[in-house]
Amino acid sequence: MLMLLRHLVAVAALPFVMTVVIPVWLARRDDVSLTPGATLPLLLAQLAGLLLIAVGIILFASTLRRFATEGKGTLAPWDPPRKLVVHGPYRYVRNPMISGVLIIILGEALVLLSAAHFWW
Repeated sequence: MLMLLRHLVAVAALPFVMTVVIPVWLARRDDVSLTPGATLPLLLAQLAGLLLIAVGIILFASTLRRFATEGKGTLAPWDPPRKLVVHGPYRYVRNPMISGVLIIILGEALVLLSAAHFWW
């Protein structure tokens, strides 16, 4: 139970802010709303965005799980893994967790058809 709480605090403090809090703030600031694209290419971009969000969430969740099970720690700098994680996505990418977050943000930009979200 304590490990779950440690992960929830770390996720709420870090990737949740990047993928939810700031994008919501940008959407409100720029009056961006979720509406279907007016043309087929825009609709296809939105579908690609949904796919990217799913891939990003899967990548993030799988790496977070590895931090917990193999590394015995969390993603937070104040509670890092106690063992080096070198399996799964970490075998190919230095920081797949951040890659997952960036993929989610790109997906959000496509779903919302928002330049501000893209530049974020």
